[in-house]
Amino acid sequence: MLRVISILIIFSLFFVSACNRNPDLSIADTLGRSEKQLQKIEGVKTTAAAFDGKRNIKFRLMLEGRPSKVEAEKLFNKTLNIIAENSNRKDLWDNYDANFDIKSYEYGVIYEAAKPAAESLKITEPVPGRKEN
Repeated sequence: MLRVISILIIFSLFFVSACNRNPDLSIADTLGRSEKQLQKIEGVKTTAAAFDGKRNIKFRLMLEGRPSKVEAEKLFNKTLNIIAENSNRKDLWDNYDANFDIKSYEYGVIYEAAKPAAESLKITEPVPGRKEN
């Protein structure tokens, strides 16, 4: 009888822990996988990503040269899509804010983009002379 109770307790603990497990992939893991994919894109030298642990994602693409605004928009959208694909959350961009920038060693920050939760992507060119982070 004691053995049956022990087995039931172990099974119950296993079942409860499996049910309570967070099904979401961690944002840090998602960003890490996304960085590796984005670094394979021609012209991308390196990437940097950060998550504040709440709802703010920051992502930087370091490039060679200076892309046009159209090319930058494609890169920002590709970044959004890759991050979403690497997450198991279909509603990722409905719940998280994102700030992106494209920077080159030669020109500094070239374009910035903001993607507030549940809103569309907004791309801007930084103000000349502004101090970078």
